[in-house]
Amino acid sequence: DPENEIYLKSLELADR
Repeated sequence: DPENEIYLKSLELADR
């Protein structure tokens, strides 16, 4: 699901 990609991307952004 696209939402999953957004979720994973959000985690990457939050990690920075």
